[in-house]
Amino acid sequence: MVKKRFSKKQVTYGSVGAVIAVTLGVWLFAFFGPSPSSGPTESGPAVTDTVPTTNEEAVTPVVDAPVDAAEPTIDPATVSRIDIEPLKLSVAYVRGIPGFGFLVERTTSGTQYVSFSAEALIGTKCTDDKGVFASIIVNPSEQDSPTVTKNVTVDGVRYGFAPSEDACTSNAALFTQYQVAFRDAFPLLQLMSTSTSE
Repeated sequence: MVKKRFSKKQVTYGSVGAVIAVTLGVWLFAFFGPSPSSGPTESGPAVTDTVPTTNEEAVTPVVDAPVDAAEPTIDPATVSRIDIEPLKLSVAYVRGIPGFGFLVERTTSGTQYVSFSAEALIGTKCTDDKGVFASIIVNPSEQDSPTVTKNVTVDGVRYGFAPSEDACTSNAALFTQYQVAFRDAFPLLQLMSTSTSE
């Protein structure tokens, strides 16, 4: 029986080919494989609406001590509104923040929420960061309770304000500015039909 030997040239080409194949496979998986969700909750089918209005970024999430605590009075002249048509809501925020957008989604358990984000808050620390700084959850469940810092009831429906964590952003001060603008005006949440146009 004769043993067939491979030449050094064949072994070298084979090794280089194997390394290229593995590298290509890893690269394809990294760019086209499944990506983890970066939103505040799991999302199902989504309805998207983006509205330029303001920018934001922060380092520490805004947390209010007691949920449903008495709110300070806000001067109406300092407040603007954005209508979230899929939820029929008019969301108030304190003027002075840069542009932002929103996305209305539904979790796998059926809970609807709207998340607010700004391009200026997108960081480089996390994969697929969307610059989300806060969400408003429709009828938050017990699962949502740890993230909800304020609750408001409008027309018999409870809405929860859930600030995002600032672990991904590279501009913590702006992140906090966005969260405070939405948090402080959250008690002014109302249905679109009862909102005043500006």
